[in-house]
Amino acid sequence: MTLHSLTESSSSITSGNNAADHFFLLRPFDDGVMTAELTNQTGRYQTVDKVVIYDWQHGLNDDALLYGEGFQMLSQTGGVLAKPVDIGRCDDGKAYRLYDPNREQRVYNLCVLNSGNQLILLGFVSCHRFAGYFSLRHGRIEVTLDLEGVTLAPHETIQLEGFCCLEGQYLDQLLSQFGQLMQVAHPRALPEKIPQGWCSWYHYYENVTADDVRENLAELKSYPALEFIQIDDGYQAFMGDWLTPSDKFDGGVPALIKEIKGQGKKAGIWLAPFIAERGSRLFKEHPEWFVKHPETDQPLAAEEVTYGGWRCTPWYMLDATQSEVIQYLKHVVSTMRNSWGVDYFKLDANFWGAVHGGKLSRENVTRVEAYRLGMQAINEAADGAFILGCNAPMWPSVGLVDGMRVSDDVERQWYRFNQIRRETFYRNWCHGTLWLNDPDCLVFRDIPGQVANQANYRLHLTTIIASGGILMLGDRLNALTTEQKSFVKEVSRLIDQGYGAAQFVGLDQHVGVANCSGGRLVTLTNGGEEALTLSIALQSEESCNVIVGAEVRLESDCVVVVLDGYDGAVIELTKS
Repeated sequence: MTLHSLTESSSSITSGNNAADHFFLLRPFDDGVMTAELTNQTGRYQTVDKVVIYDWQHGLNDDALLYGEGFQMLSQTGGVLAKPVDIGRCDDGKAYRLYDPNREQRVYNLCVLNSGNQLILLGFVSCHRFAGYFSLRHGRIEVTLDLEGVTLAPHETIQLEGFCCLEGQYLDQLLSQFGQLMQVAHPRALPEKIPQGWCSWYHYYENVTADDVRENLAELKSYPALEFIQIDDGYQAFMGDWLTPSDKFDGGVPALIKEIKGQGKKAGIWLAPFIAERGSRLFKEHPEWFVKHPETDQPLAAEEVTYGGWRCTPWYMLDATQSEVIQYLKHVVSTMRNSWGVDYFKLDANFWGAVHGGKLSRENVTRVEAYRLGMQAINEAADGAFILGCNAPMWPSVGLVDGMRVSDDVERQWYRFNQIRRETFYRNWCHGTLWLNDPDCLVFRDIPGQVANQANYRLHLTTIIASGGILMLGDRLNALTTEQKSFVKEVSRLIDQGYGAAQFVGLDQHVGVANCSGGRLVTLTNGGEEALTLSIALQSEESCNVIVGAEVRLESDCVVVVLDGYDGAVIELTKS
């Protein structure tokens, strides 16, 4: 019913030449996917700003539950149709300025609606060239592709991105089907082994030193499952000069990596490949390599068009449509991979590789294409090393990363733990399908300015387990208690046992279930202030192992769990 009303709805084209009627839009469905084609029917060159593929009069109630994805990692939308609510803290409209939130409310890539017992999933299954979004208007949803003013030659036909509409009662089934369609459009063989290790950022931040890394390397001997030691932001002299160490790494990063490998561990490194700060050697020597301001033709500062960055600003963005930039990216990554011995790349600030509002050197190349060109170069140079995307444009990264950060940065605060829970759980379906999910680092201990109670830490630990994803520790390892060390080893066991990401039947995220051949793992979370009591029905001959939880009792046919405000629990149920 929904698909019929959708396909019968009207379309429209916004043309820079005010010549929308000079185009023909074909909207064929094949095996559940619609891949539109746009044809310039004239003998002249014509530009196109956007295509509204469907202007859908949906007829849904204003209180229909909503979930929408974002263009970039920090943007997700919940609430109801009449009143969408930001889930993250940096949305695409107000924070990243991708559109004017006073004129419309958008969600990108994926839109799920729950009206009564029926779920409707609208989604773009590909993102090779154009970003897709949904404009939420009163009684209508405009299914739109941003063509960024591309020019079509006389009588030229271009293929747009794939789109699907799915309906059903169970969210996990719809998302699984959707993920399979995305895999077809963006195939990538994902690593069989989920990375586990330690990251320097969340205890030391940019003040990390080589000696700090050595101290934690020594502690990692007690954790044989934790293979990686990942050096984060702070090792470099300037943002952009990734091969030049800061004075805190005066012995050089390659020598430190040699020590890491000498201890039987693998080395990971952080870099933000698409940006540079003004004081960097890269920017000083090659200002022509950067995205230009459309009016002045000078390098464009990020803050002029979007969120400006979190430190060492202003940031300037490399233009990956230039062959010299592609060679530079390959040089940096291949040096780290082949000369330094890096096995794991955490690529941060990737959004700025797809920045809007600037001018690229090559005409008729979209920002999605430019970003993908840069990422393809990095993949080639990484030569099989693990690639993690972070602060990335989500759909443009599909098929180009092994792992993806799916939440905000961890902070030891109840509200951030709860935010990360929601962000991660809504993206659990991506894990093992589009990429391996990274819910950010697991932490146990307060630091100055960041304080949480034990219930909050249980919520955080439950979120990490329920994600089924990458495990990176973020504390100073020699400060962990015996109990905290045992939790780390238990999380490693669950990953190695193959439970994977918990699945949720609906948009309610209280109870998630992950299955493996040995049993089922049930994760329970309370995202509210008041205590919450939940029960799990036991199947025949199931035994119960409480992994996380303060108040759990076993009854004849169920397990009863009492959660404090912002609390979590994990129960492993196996056949006796």
